[in-house]
Amino acid sequence: MTEHSEPTPWRALFSVAAPKVWLVLGVYAVIVVSCAWLIPSHKPLADWSALEDERGAWILSPGVYGSRVGQSSYWQGQSQGPGSAMHFASRWVDVPTGAEFLELRICLAEAIAPTSINVFLASEQAAALDFNRQYQLYGINSSSVDNCHQEVFPRLAGDGPAAFQLQIVQPGLTLELTELESRPLIENSQWRLVRTVLLPFGVLLILAAFFPYLKMKPYLATLFGLGALAAILFGCLATVEVKAWVYALLTGGRNLALGESGLELVNTSQNALDPLLREAFPVGGFSIFTYLHAVLYCFACIGFGLLRKSAPLEMALLAPITEIMQYLVPGRGPGLTDAMVDWSGVLVASVLLLGVWRSQRIGLLLKQ
Repeated sequence: MTEHSEPTPWRALFSVAAPKVWLVLGVYAVIVVSCAWLIPSHKPLADWSALEDERGAWILSPGVYGSRVGQSSYWQGQSQGPGSAMHFASRWVDVPTGAEFLELRICLAEAIAPTSINVFLASEQAAALDFNRQYQLYGINSSSVDNCHQEVFPRLAGDGPAAFQLQIVQPGLTLELTELESRPLIENSQWRLVRTVLLPFGVLLILAAFFPYLKMKPYLATLFGLGALAAILFGCLATVEVKAWVYALLTGGRNLALGESGLELVNTSQNALDPLLREAFPVGGFSIFTYLHAVLYCFACIGFGLLRKSAPLEMALLAPITEIMQYLVPGRGPGLTDAMVDWSGVLVASVLLLGVWRSQRIGLLLKQ
């Protein structure tokens, strides 16, 4: 199959401009990372608040014991035999009005085995705990210099108090925490200005990089590739609220409501909401987005690869750029693992395209 590169002025212009656009996109990615490094995206609305305090605020599942000794708190989930329920300790976290994010910080006295504990910070909304957005602190079982881990969780309009839950997965584990605290955040106005300028500029650069495909035939392959590209950009740049809505649409939604316990909500006090803390929070569940992106990258690579052979390289370059652009979406962030999953979709498409490129019959069909 030959390239669609007839010597028209229009095609000649973009055949020269396209590589330069990718060079500009590379510079753009460096600028975004530099700005994210130099300009804080959030600023505190209040000081850190220790969650270990107020021992009476905790709701413990059977078999869980907690104590405070000096600067450390100790948590233990005693084994109750095979098939015993999940051990967890839960409490409400008050969030002041105007907080756009809630930051959670937890420090362990020493490293623990993988999958020993889970840490969650969900939000109450409409008398239910919302599990349709990020609410788990990932990497808590991974090693770090000081065994401290922290995460910023976005708040949405209508959110009530936050619900913290510590799950002890390994029975008999005695967990020593040196710090367990949270603080409310708001977006830094300087960062808001930077992202407002850089985000649409990045989208325009990506559109410029793929604009040459609009003039290529067959148009069906063009529409297939551009449709997948639009879905990729939507998934990467969607706000937390939109992403939560899409997740609920795809999965039917996940929440824990008071109505499921047969209790009626009389008011919005914490006492009325306490039954929400008496069940173990679900673990993860957002890998559907990661796998969906791999499929979309595969589809886009196939569509564009039927038009020109440089498409796999372009899609491979697009993966880290779209991840870096997530710095510019409040409540979102880049992930190396996500980029690697995107590359896996490109790799699968490249293998499929290799057979297409070598097939003379398919090549003649595409030319027609």
